Amino acid sequence: MYASKLKKGDEIRIVSPATSMSILSNEAKMQAKTALERLGYRVTISLNMQMK
Repeated sequence: MYASKLKKGDEIRIVSPATSMSILSNEAKMQAKTALERLGYRVTISLNMQMK
């Protein structure tokens, strides 16, 4: 069984357990989010790693 390929308009949710994303600056997180949005994906971020 294989998952369907992602297509434009699909949602990508960024989830980070523990502190793995805390080592990245908010600027780096925003750059990653923006890059995914430019590819046509909807990006949401889990509450445990909200950018400030």
